[in-house]
Amino acid sequence: MAKLSQILDSYGISDEYLRMKITSLADPITVRKHTTFDISGSVSLYVLEDGIIRAYTCEEDGTEITTNFVYRRGQPFYSNASMLSPRMAGVRVYNETLTESHLYRFEINEIMDLIQMYPAMLELARSLINDWFAIQWEHTHILYAYSAKERYEWFLESYPDLLSKISHKYIASFLNMTPVTMSHVRRTINEENSDSDQEEETAENE
Repeated sequence: MAKLSQILDSYGISDEYLRMKITSLADPITVRKHTTFDISGSVSLYVLEDGIIRAYTCEEDGTEITTNFVYRRGQPFYSNASMLSPRMAGVRVYNETLTESHLYRFEINEIMDLIQMYPAMLELARSLINDWFAIQWEHTHILYAYSAKERYEWFLESYPDLLSKISHKYIASFLNMTPVTMSHVRRTINEENSDSDQEEETAENE
């Protein structure tokens, strides 16, 4: 599991016995592209090796609301929202692989044992949870405080690798706008950039 070793390096885990223990607990799985799986009822922690996964919830009318994208190597995500808060127990979270994805699955009870035994694991868990909440808070703030154009520009800055790799309807859902609105925003930005380039070229020629 050479890539898992690289992930552990990125987490700053250097204790050889701990690395060996984590590796022994990891269950590598491959999920085919466009596979939707509901992991709300399980209690597992998943860590991405490679691929792109869209997390979403469903409204009563069947409308899907994209809540997150998992695409960075080493990025963790939970199988059960109630792990974070009992108030989330009724929330069903679905995950769709937008590309073939390779994951490591860990049983939460086994990870909790390591957290109790190793201070480094406790600090890592705290860091990952804090990062998760920070990302969710920023996303929520963007949805309510920014205009459609500003939300799209934020996405380009925060998720620069995704625009050309996934369907724009998922990005629009993530940004709380319709695909038509996002298309209009993109056209406006492209026109502004084109006008700016023409002005710069004119200035250089004068």
